[in-house]
Amino acid sequence: MARDTIHGAVVETLNNEGWIVTHDPLTFRLNKNRVMVDLGIERIIGVEKDKERLAIEVKSFTNVSTLHAYYEALGQYIFYSDLLEFKESDRTLFLAIPQDAYSKLLKNDLIEMSLNWRSVRLLIIDIVERKIVQWIN
Repeated sequence: MARDTIHGAVVETLNNEGWIVTHDPLTFRLNKNRVMVDLGIERIIGVEKDKERLAIEVKSFTNVSTLHAYYEALGQYIFYSDLLEFKESDRTLFLAIPQDAYSKLLKNDLIEMSLNWRSVRLLIIDIVERKIVQWIN
């Protein structure tokens, strides 16, 4: 599995923000198939010590064609969402992208419409500062 160029920065950012990376990658086996989501993360929430569990797919969107990169990422996102519903329904999937890539995506009306229509959960990261800019749920 080839890692995205910002993978390390995303892991560092999540650690800085109090998340624990439990799986790198988060691997599932179904019959003869092996599927890997980039990261499995969790953190303790509340006094009851409940765990919030997420799956993170990392994308930098550095391809020449933003639209092409988006539809590839969207396909993975939909597939992984379905897989998580079946295998680990307590884990929520987010697509982690850099802040500048998010700005590029929103400049394309078709992509913006798709993001909203599909309700894609995004984790927007400032790669330079290594901090989370926004969670879009």
